[in-house]
Amino acid sequence: MSYPIYIYSGSNIVAEDDNYLYMRYTNSYWGMDTFEFVVNRWNSKASNYAKNTIIKWNNHQGIIEDKIHKQGGSERDDIITYRGVSYGLFHKRICWNGVTSGTGYDRKNDHAETVMKYYVDKNCITTTNERKVPSLSLEADTARGSIVDYRARLQTVLQVLEEVGKFSGLGWEVSDYQFKITQGKDRSASQSLNPVVFLKSEFGNIETQEYQELDSKFYNAFYIGDASTGLNRTFTIYGSSTGLSRKEMFVDAPDLSTTQQRVDRGITLSKDYGQVYGINLKYLPLMFQYGTDFNLGDIITYSGSDVVADVRIIEATEQCQGDKLDIDLTLNRQLADFIRLYKGTNNLNNPTLRR
Repeated sequence: MSYPIYIYSGSNIVAEDDNYLYMRYTNSYWGMDTFEFVVNRWNSKASNYAKNTIIKWNNHQGIIEDKIHKQGGSERDDIITYRGVSYGLFHKRICWNGVTSGTGYDRKNDHAETVMKYYVDKNCITTTNERKVPSLSLEADTARGSIVDYRARLQTVLQVLEEVGKFSGLGWEVSDYQFKITQGKDRSASQSLNPVVFLKSEFGNIETQEYQELDSKFYNAFYIGDASTGLNRTFTIYGSSTGLSRKEMFVDAPDLSTTQQRVDRGITLSKDYGQVYGINLKYLPLMFQYGTDFNLGDIITYSGSDVVADVRIIEATEQCQGDKLDIDLTLNRQLADFIRLYKGTNNLNNPTLRR
């Protein structure tokens, strides 16, 4: 294998496996990375794998969560599948800091990068011993991104990172046990600062592509209620669509006491439950090289039969079997994520996020 798996104990590499059968790693700009790999049980390095084992593959660092052992009629069919996520356990750490004191909310009003690192620090690093994520550290803060006003209470750290990341345009990763903020570059045809990247079938860099328009989880009218009950309860209705275009949702918001706070919640929810417009494609390394000419989080220009748009790459799935590495790219999943659609624009500057 040209892409070995490195197996860690703490910060030390204890084994290197270049005899695995298959690896699939999905690198997410805003969310948690996921991976799955398959080994033969009789692989000489198989005994080094277990749940909570730290691995590194193609510069991606992750932790094993699941093990599935499937036995067949021969040693060749005796295989083990391991699945896991990027290191950090942010999906299994809640925002507990500040819950039992003051207002019960942990509020941070600052640049998006500072906000994201603050909640990782308070709930995974500078916290009680039992909650600390071993060896996790923070990259130095450079205060990137727009100003964000966020109040955290009991949601997962991952949810905070996703929400603040989507509104600010910043991504994140964990590399060599260090939490880092990433910032994609604009490489679209609409700018002149950076070299342009264009993905188009006619250029030979798209093998297959899929365009999706999904409204099954779309809502645009929110009935947001305060802490009162019955006839004493005050509601703020956010959203003005009518008829078949109107998709209603009730929102229980006892933490919001003013109309403006409830309007702010409606703005946030309208982005969380926006219309889903997805582009999935199998990328071919012609004209532009992923990892060299463009990367996860970059804005590129995509041209397909359904839409021409400047879009952000929000996921990259790398699959390795033998010495062949295939890459699938996901270009945005919600209308609010589209940076510049040629039929309109979206303004996501200086959001206020409240809970």
